[in-house]
Amino acid sequence: MGAGTNCEGEQMARTEGGLKAHLSSAEAWALSVGTSVGWGSVIITCNTYLASAGIAGTILGLVVGAAAMLVIARCYAYLMSRLPLAGGVYDFAKEAFGPDFGLLTIWFTVLTYFAMLWANATSLPLFARIFWGDVFRVGRLFDVFGYEVFAGEAALSCGAVALTCVLCARCLRLPTRLNLCLAGAFVVGIAICFVSSMAGHDTTFSLEPLFLEGSAPVAQVMRIAAISPWAFIGFENISHLSEEFSFPVVRARRVLVASILTSTGLYVFLSLLSVSANPEGYATWLDYIADISNLTGFKALPAFYGAGHYLGALGTNLLSVALFALIVTSLIGNTLALSRLFFALSRDRVITARASVVGARHIPSFAFLLVAVPSLVVPFFGRVAIGWIVDVTTIGATVVYGFVSASAMKLARERGDRNAMAFGYAGIACMGVFGLLIMLPNLFSASSLEPESYFIFTIWAFMGFILFQVLQYRDTTGNFGQSAVVWVVLFSLMALTSIAWMGQHLYQSSVRVVEALAAHLEDGPQRVDPVAFLGLIKEQERMLRQTYTMSAVTIVVLFFTMAAFWVANYTRLRSRARQNEQELGVMRSVAYLDKLCGVRNRHAWAQWQEELDDRIAAEEQGPFAIVVADLNYLKLVNDTQGHTAGDAYIRSASALICELFKHSPVFRTGGDEFCVVLEGVDYESRDALMRDLYATCSPDAKEGEPSISAGIALFDAGSDFSSQPVYERADAQMYAFKRDYKLGRGAM
Repeated sequence: MGAGTNCEGEQMARTEGGLKAHLSSAEAWALSVGTSVGWGSVIITCNTYLASAGIAGTILGLVVGAAAMLVIARCYAYLMSRLPLAGGVYDFAKEAFGPDFGLLTIWFTVLTYFAMLWANATSLPLFARIFWGDVFRVGRLFDVFGYEVFAGEAALSCGAVALTCVLCARCLRLPTRLNLCLAGAFVVGIAICFVSSMAGHDTTFSLEPLFLEGSAPVAQVMRIAAISPWAFIGFENISHLSEEFSFPVVRARRVLVASILTSTGLYVFLSLLSVSANPEGYATWLDYIADISNLTGFKALPAFYGAGHYLGALGTNLLSVALFALIVTSLIGNTLALSRLFFALSRDRVITARASVVGARHIPSFAFLLVAVPSLVVPFFGRVAIGWIVDVTTIGATVVYGFVSASAMKLARERGDRNAMAFGYAGIACMGVFGLLIMLPNLFSASSLEPESYFIFTIWAFMGFILFQVLQYRDTTGNFGQSAVVWVVLFSLMALTSIAWMGQHLYQSSVRVVEALAAHLEDGPQRVDPVAFLGLIKEQERMLRQTYTMSAVTIVVLFFTMAAFWVANYTRLRSRARQNEQELGVMRSVAYLDKLCGVRNRHAWAQWQEELDDRIAAEEQGPFAIVVADLNYLKLVNDTQGHTAGDAYIRSASALICELFKHSPVFRTGGDEFCVVLEGVDYESRDALMRDLYATCSPDAKEGEPSISAGIALFDAGSDFSSQPVYERADAQMYAFKRDYKLGRGAM
């Protein structure tokens, strides 16, 4: 597909879909950056990055991860240039591998975007606690996994989601323009705080330790790089708005690259800002980071403490505005991306058609309702559970980026684009390595994901099974359920994550056992009561056994349930295949039948000849003969009685031939010409049958009965290498008979 074709396809999508081109390249950059860098950029840089890899390991890991994301960005840019559609990853995978893979890819994309939306919506109460204390901590409802849920904080999160959805559903330009302003605010704010910290520290400032003790530097770098899909997820969200670009879609590659470089710079700035200053009483930044769980206020946020240390109130205010801007841009970006994904699904009639309806504002307003409904419930699950869901995005993003890379590779290979194909293979390799590090926790260092995150992903994959089953039952077009690979992928992901969940669950249980035993020995072995210690060991053993049993039973139940779905799906596919074969057989029968006489037609004769020739070539064909018959007087009947009578004359001749050659296939190969292949009984009785056929031309023939000239030829295995010579001899004999008959009886 050339560049001109791409532009035509882009214009067609925009016209038919009802979406309007309005998004500038600067607004696209702001959406990309604002979605990939959210609230977590301030928190995770300390809790996960610095605390597990040191400052050098963090920066190098981010650089490696950014390099991998640049490869993925190249794949996205290539696919967007070919398919500038609102479905983004859905349309990419559907075009490359079919509807099943499109739906599979969007299944994990939706989970990822929803998780990031929920994470930033529920971070607002945490933001409020830092700056306004307990203003929203009113109306305590319940505890969820040890987290107190308050009606005021839940209302704040729900209000933010509702306001964002209403804004995006009613205004076309305002959300993206606001997003651009906010993105500029957080980039400038973070940059000012970083530069001030680097320029203002004294000679006592030290980045040591560059790496943490206990694991190799390479392992620490790879641990950070492996979760880069989490760090950058969302940069690609503009692929779902490509129908609305007001700039050439080929420039999207520059936008994506600029977004990744900006995001990487912001992560590095915040990491260095977090280690730039230590409160009194902490010898190193590591001592400070390790103790932040016991601190409150700005001291609990090292980046804020660093900004305040060098710029005073101005620094904390700048970073506060930046953090708020990060939250809002993430809300807008994820909401817009989800709405366009639902729009694309609706346009393909996978979900309700209302989600693809756009009004005068060129906005699929109903799609935002699909975003809002589940999002208004999630804040009541508590921040702990949402944290587990957010961690799932590490796996989900890796899966999505892997499918995008595979789609780019396949489509590029079809077009012979070696450069794009190389990037596709590189993306697959990167995501394969990252997936290995995630699915095999503790391979290089302690896993960064909680067991609950693996379990949530397992359940999501299981729900994917149910979704595919439902869609196949509802699907009347046969689009879904054609690829068994999709089921294998879902099963494999579910198997890997469930095993990882069980392994992490047992690992953490073992750690707790060791800690309990160590606590019992704190006062020294000599003071331990042997009986009590033995009882403790047995109690811990019982707890480990219960943990293992619970995990094993859960996995077995999931696997057997999944196997049941698989069998049901396989049975349905087989049934559909048989039905299709039957329908195809009926269609072929109709296509090969002569409408006037009901015997086989010229197309059927051509196929029969091919089969005869194949058997002759394989020396598997037995003796046979071909009879060629032609009606006499048809022109006279048509001229004197009309074509209706002529049709009746042909039908009666066909019936007579079929009556004579009861055991042989009869073909109508022309207007008044028939062909019969004699084998078996009819071949053995050919002489008698031909006498009866010739009798239609005798003086004793009944008045009104059809008159038929005919010729017959036998297959000679020694000289005939196909059926055509046999047919030609029979045809020549028929014309010789007709000529003799014409000379004897007059014109026909």
